[in-house]
Amino acid sequence: MHLSNLEFIERTMMLEGDPWRFTDRPYIIPIINTDPTKMILMAGRQAEKSTSLSGKHLAHACTTAHKTSLYVSPTMVQTSVYSKKKIDAAIEQSPIIKSNFYPGPKGMSVTEKKLKNDHTMYFRSAHRTADTIRGISSDRTFIDEIQDILTDNIPIIEECSSHKPDAVFAYSGTPKSMANPIEFYWRLGTQNEWTVKCLHCNHYNMLGIDCIQLDNPGLWCERCGRDIDPAHGIWVAHGSGEITGYRLPQIILPKRYINWKRLFVKMREYTTATLMNEVFGRSYDSGIKPITQPEIHACCSEERRFEEISSMGHRGFEMFAGIDWAAGTGNCFSVLHIGYWDTSVNKLVITFAKRYMGNEAEPELMIPDMVRIIQANNAHLVGVDYGFGFGMNSRLEAALGPGYTVAVYMHGASKNYVTYSTKGKHYMTGRTVVMSDVFENIKKRAFSFPCWPEYQTFAQDFLNIDAEYNEKTGRMLYNHLPTNPDDSFHSLLYLYVTFLIRTKRRIPGVYKENEQEEQPTT
Repeated sequence: MHLSNLEFIERTMMLEGDPWRFTDRPYIIPIINTDPTKMILMAGRQAEKSTSLSGKHLAHACTTAHKTSLYVSPTMVQTSVYSKKKIDAAIEQSPIIKSNFYPGPKGMSVTEKKLKNDHTMYFRSAHRTADTIRGISSDRTFIDEIQDILTDNIPIIEECSSHKPDAVFAYSGTPKSMANPIEFYWRLGTQNEWTVKCLHCNHYNMLGIDCIQLDNPGLWCERCGRDIDPAHGIWVAHGSGEITGYRLPQIILPKRYINWKRLFVKMREYTTATLMNEVFGRSYDSGIKPITQPEIHACCSEERRFEEISSMGHRGFEMFAGIDWAAGTGNCFSVLHIGYWDTSVNKLVITFAKRYMGNEAEPELMIPDMVRIIQANNAHLVGVDYGFGFGMNSRLEAALGPGYTVAVYMHGASKNYVTYSTKGKHYMTGRTVVMSDVFENIKKRAFSFPCWPEYQTFAQDFLNIDAEYNEKTGRMLYNHLPTNPDDSFHSLLYLYVTFLIRTKRRIPGVYKENEQEEQPTT
């Protein structure tokens, strides 16, 4: 007999010493019990998002033998907490689960658990890089705290299920700005809101700030002002997209679990953005732009136009090239930049840029064209993206031939500007540090771009980038929506860093694995 996720949880699992029940949480039932191809949870803090997902995750693992599942969060610390405090704890506290599925200590590491039924659960992190996920094959993928995962890493995570015809994805997190990826995925979905009927006036209330009366614990009808009970709610869709979405504000919880005194303090002291994000699970336009159009425009020459072949490389100026390889999806395109350092004005002068689109983006056409332009400009140093381009880089290097150096860069979470991996033979850049440096030098007019009409479409990629403060790391996070590419910016960045290293303005250190994100003990 096949049990639903809900039935399996309530028959077998314990939570903090008591049987796991959902009798006073009707809003959770469809989240636990249904398996849409894609689901997203937009939740306030402490709205039982991770607890609900872990129950669903473990129920799936126990009832699907010989399968795999993958959980991903931004940092290994967060992943470790989920693996230990949610999954391990549920197994340890549930006698039926432990006796039938627990494989013993050797099969229960932080990053991998192989249950007795041969279901393997993988646990990984992907903040600024998704390299730890490559090579994993997953039938079901949980991406948690998606608001802090770089947009460009999400397709890499999803590729783990590319060969699984019945793959299921669950995205979850606490929203930030309107430009954050969680809002992007939310808008692609059904946007289900828990809507509570007032038993006094029959008005249906969508849970939000209008249902709260300061210093008066409980929820109140926004029309008649009398009490309402979230248990009398239903999910109402406000969208028709392919992703099944649910919003979980803090006030959706049963009344006895809400610290009303603390909630009222938040409503008085939090900024509007923080209150909407953390309490009500709503995006709020609090993101900032790290660069503005006038600041880029100020770097543009009044009349200078693109020169596909510049004479500067044959007049004693050292030329550089930068390439950002496209992911091959959506609005992403490979971009080439060419430039040189003009000592007379102390500026990095961009002479040419090209975005490869349509048939030109085919490697058989693109690489020969790039080689032609690079060689004609005498640009013997080429900075390239490692990410999606690791297969392209070897082809480019072979086509360029002797006398040309291809410097490969991989973005990471390091606080160091740039280090070198002798093992991987690539440079590791501190993504936030280097991006901030490029933005700062544009503001200082250390770059010289061609005239605005020529460079405008490339500059738009710079403007597509948003900056958000990450409370967990205490640092800014640069991100962009999948519909808004940033390829031109990174193409310029790779040219710039190659110039810094060549001219010894930045001297790479020795890259050490332990300088990266701290790995948990098993």
